[in-house]
Amino acid sequence: MLQSLALAFVGIIFTAGLVRPEIALAVLLSMFPLEQLVQANSPFFVTQSSLFNIMCGCLAVVALMGHLARRPDGLAGAINPTSIFIVSLFCFGALSVLWSLNPLWAAEIVRNGTPYAIVLILMAPLLVYDMPESVRLMKAVMVIGIMIAAQLMLNPNLELYTSRLVLGLNATQKSNPLAIGTLGGTLFVIGMMTNFSQQRFWTLVRAAAVFSGLGLALLSGSRGQVMAAIIVVVCMYPMSRRIPDIKRFATTVIGFVVVAAVAYAAMKFFIGRDNEERWSSESLLYGGSGRLENAVDLIAAYLSRPQSYLTGLGYYSFEVIPNRGGDGYSHVMLADALGELGIVGLILYVGAFSTAGICAYKLFQRFREDPIERGFVATLSALLAYAFLLQNKQGTLFGIDQGWVYALILARLEYRTRDRVALIASDPEWVSVDSFEDGADGPHTDSDDPRALPAGYGYAYGSSNRTGDA
Repeated sequence: MLQSLALAFVGIIFTAGLVRPEIALAVLLSMFPLEQLVQANSPFFVTQSSLFNIMCGCLAVVALMGHLARRPDGLAGAINPTSIFIVSLFCFGALSVLWSLNPLWAAEIVRNGTPYAIVLILMAPLLVYDMPESVRLMKAVMVIGIMIAAQLMLNPNLELYTSRLVLGLNATQKSNPLAIGTLGGTLFVIGMMTNFSQQRFWTLVRAAAVFSGLGLALLSGSRGQVMAAIIVVVCMYPMSRRIPDIKRFATTVIGFVVVAAVAYAAMKFFIGRDNEERWSSESLLYGGSGRLENAVDLIAAYLSRPQSYLTGLGYYSFEVIPNRGGDGYSHVMLADALGELGIVGLILYVGAFSTAGICAYKLFQRFREDPIERGFVATLSALLAYAFLLQNKQGTLFGIDQGWVYALILARLEYRTRDRVALIASDPEWVSVDSFEDGADGPHTDSDDPRALPAGYGYAYGSSNRTGDA
């Protein structure tokens, strides 16, 4: 019964994704845990291990073609500083195989990772066109993520393996707990950071996302995901809510207390005798020290070769240099960027996240008066920060993750909403918060009015049915 429901669920969201690009993008952002759900419920997808990934690639192609057919300017903003930095970083990483200390393995990993890079970096960010579609994307990710989390936790193949709960795909294969934990952390961040105003249904969905997401991350034993998600929410929660007075400040404090209570309840509920050792302080310190040792070993090897300062040791060289951890890669992207790709790689990596961060700041300034869009910008910014932390806990360049998608969406939306700034500058009172209070009419939408909002610029500031935070 559960197997049939899981496969039917996947069929439904794939079908919906063919006509709704934001749902297709939500599927792509959940691709790796969704793949494990499918494999846990169908041995066919275990033996044909690439089939589900091919299906996701086909979904991306069909959804993007339909999207561009409906939106003649659908590629607008695709080329921007962030996308140039990211694409250049991956191209340079692939090129560095030529001087890598570990060329055979590096070439194999680049070859395996390139299709994912094409789908998630070149295609996926184009599936959202404007702010309303982006807000719907967050809703789709929450709903799909909650359904995945529920089905994973109820799956009869769930078992304890090295203090981590994983799915037994067959007699020898286990699911990847990091992919499951990353989804859990993502749900927690979205549930905490989004703001759908007075919409009670979505408030309940957010609560479900917080509890199920934290529970999924805890069950998977993904310590870094749990800690990164909590750190990001604590640091960035005020960004998603206006705090203009003492009343709102008190509400925010109460919100943090509730979060702490939910987190404590989730930890008590999901951490038991079988997996509590993984969450001990000694285990946490051991995991962190291992990453630090890897980074130090890689940078030391890099500094010992002055001829490599500019272009690095080459992709995936960490595996063959003397290191204390015995890992195949350092797990620390900043160290990889400098040690394996040199000064060039570090500039490209830092440039990608810096320009995305600047775009996030500009979007926040642009939409700070609108509760829903402010919450969305804060959520996407928090997801970018969450992905950055995870990249420097478990990442490698061609081990593609969703952080690049968040960066590219932020950059593209910043470009596509620039005309809104010009409209505000030319007629500030037209879109001021005060002009829509007390039931006043909304923004100009008459297509004959030269001041009408162009398509794709989202909601107007301060409209009377969009006030208040939740």
